Amino acid sequence: MKKRLYQTLLLVIIGLATFSLSKYNYLLYHIIIELGISVIGILIFSSSFIARTLVKKNPFTLVGPAFLTTSLMGILHTLTFKGMNLIPGYSANLPTQLWLALSYILVFAFLFSILFFDKSINYSAVLVSTLVISLGLSVLCFTHFFPNCYIEGQGLTLFKKVSEYVIIFLYLLCLLALSRTKKLEVPFYRRMIAVICLFILSDYCFTLYNDVYGIYNFFGHYIRAIAFIIIYISLLNDLILLPYKEILYDSTHDKLTGLYNRNFFFQAMKEQKWTSPGMMVFDINGLKLINDTFGYIEGDKLILKSAEIISTCISKESLVAYTSGGEFSVIVNNADAKRLDRVLKQFNECKNSYNRENPDLPLSFSHGFYINPNSETETDMLNIYHKAFDNMHLQKLLNSNSKCSTIVKTLLKTLETKDITTKKHVERTANLAAVLAIKSGIPENRLNQIVLLAEFHDIGKIGISDKILLKQGPLTHEERLAIQQHSKLGYEIAIASIELAPISDFILKHHEQWDGSGYPFGLKGDQIPLECRIIAIIDAYDAMINDRPYRKALSKDKVIAEITRCSGSQFDPTLAKLFLEIV
Repeated sequence: MKKRLYQTLLLVIIGLATFSLSKYNYLLYHIIIELGISVIGILIFSSSFIARTLVKKNPFTLVGPAFLTTSLMGILHTLTFKGMNLIPGYSANLPTQLWLALSYILVFAFLFSILFFDKSINYSAVLVSTLVISLGLSVLCFTHFFPNCYIEGQGLTLFKKVSEYVIIFLYLLCLLALSRTKKLEVPFYRRMIAVICLFILSDYCFTLYNDVYGIYNFFGHYIRAIAFIIIYISLLNDLILLPYKEILYDSTHDKLTGLYNRNFFFQAMKEQKWTSPGMMVFDINGLKLINDTFGYIEGDKLILKSAEIISTCISKESLVAYTSGGEFSVIVNNADAKRLDRVLKQFNECKNSYNRENPDLPLSFSHGFYINPNSETETDMLNIYHKAFDNMHLQKLLNSNSKCSTIVKTLLKTLETKDITTKKHVERTANLAAVLAIKSGIPENRLNQIVLLAEFHDIGKIGISDKILLKQGPLTHEERLAIQQHSKLGYEIAIASIELAPISDFILKHHEQWDGSGYPFGLKGDQIPLECRIIAIIDAYDAMINDRPYRKALSKDKVIAEITRCSGSQFDPTLAKLFLEIV
């Protein structure tokens, strides 16, 4: 508010000073104001020309060429103005004609740019066309083919007055066109309206004067100068300074979290002065597993929430950065053990609060910190970081097994909520698998793996769309390919858990078939692990004997007949025979 007040006050002071100058020597005032407008107009063109490939869909970019040509015509207008006597043989009519011609060019350029700024327009064609039109109108003015606009002793001609009202009407059309577009940002939209309103007021002043040295002429020029200044400042801000700030911001900040990035973090360690610094490193546990299972969108959500929690717990004078995939680094100035303990306590409270509200996918971190009160040099700061990182990594190694297991169990619970058949399916297959394994003579030390495989063989379905899992009807070819990915995804999940790692290979291969027509590798016969051959029969039997989203359960006779038919092709014939004896 104060800034705008000061700006308004400055405009009033400059206005009073230039008005006093116009009273003292109007010709001098006119030279200064016109040349000033022309210089600003050329700067407007230069800015729009430089930024034309950097900033898309900005009306001032397209109108830039008109500012160049009208500024050059404005210089001619100044040189031919009454009292300059630089070009003999011309009266005050010529500068008035030039002024009207450049006003027409400018208003049509504004209208064109507002109507077509979001279209693919050839900038070079616009520039050349504007130059040709401007040159043509200037020639018409100098060769007396342009209609008279000012007659000494009489003032403005009817053509001049009507033309000014036509120009005002065209500017009103610009306002109407602006009001209907929804593609401009609000600050720019407001500035555009302000500029057009100033042009309307300026052109209205030029309909009122009878004396080229009169007060209305003064106000018309001064208001137009203000409009040009607003346009230039807007261009400078929107087309040059703002993109530069965005580039600078992007070079120092992570796009996902909005925190400082790794490059800035290490640069700050080297260049900023730190007093008794402490370093904290946080790393999200199981992020790769979550990305592989739920996709990177869900992983990004956890990263964003982690950034929010960590930023909330850290004071403003500290530096927080997102330094790599799932890793956050913090420099705490004037640090001591008690202060870092308070930070960690608040951090754990925020994390636990989030986990209570989001039990399906809780946040888990490993963290480490290090304090060295006497470190101020670059080498010491790097040492502090590496020691904090090593402490974090040690905690991650010590706790990784239990934390990954917690995530895997969470994933299994989530799968049960996604697929209502999963929990009962797991229980049934586990019981039948144990019976068939015993009957096949499998060693007792492998029996637990069979039961575990029966429980977790479909855990990869967590990453499959609900639309496919619960589809009411046969799957399309693309949907079958999508659901076949669950064995690979299940392998990725299992390999991350110490409890499931021993059966990860079985999860990967549990859809292989005896004749080699299965997936993902097309293994045949004894190439397929025994555990997978057992689960293949049990899984197929349970799928047929129970209702599925796309069909009702088959009768037991039909199921037995189907297993008999597929013995030796889909199923191990020896195991199939043993299984039929069981059921």
